[in-house]
Amino acid sequence: MQNVEFGKLFADIRCQEQAFFLTTAASGFFVKPLTMPGRVVMAATEADREVNETIFPHKLATALAAPPPILEFDMDGDGRPTLLDLYLWTARETAQEYASGEILATEHSQLDDTAASRASELQADFLSEELGGKLKAGAAVPLIRAGDGALARQIVLAAPPAPPVPEQRE
Repeated sequence: MQNVEFGKLFADIRCQEQAFFLTTAASGFFVKPLTMPGRVVMAATEADREVNETIFPHKLATALAAPPPILEFDMDGDGRPTLLDLYLWTARETAQEYASGEILATEHSQLDDTAASRASELQADFLSEELGGKLKAGAAVPLIRAGDGALARQIVLAAPPAPPVPEQRE
């Protein structure tokens, strides 16, 4: 299935909040066809460039299954657990995994929530220089008011639901 056809599958879906998590290798290739107003699209990789296995989905699953304390999770410092925080936390943990292992990062997550069909690597402004970001030691994190990340910042997360209980077969 081509990426355009994939995007068409979801084109008519309307709801108050929509978020797509694309976590596979080459997932950035699917951002453009999925982009639309009111939709947050996150990808583990840049389009067409990063085709190795990704760490991003493992970190995302960790954040959803066992959320870290709010002080650690609240990446933008606004006191609310939002979809933006989830993205930034996951990107930071992914970058930390590469840095700790002294491995060259082969994935750079992207987020698009402006319907611009072009995702941004927002985490660069929130990550320390040691993790490949632009944030200087002691500097305040930026506050996103417009552009990519603004919609994701408005979507407040509730505590994740408990995992489904497997059915007992007799």
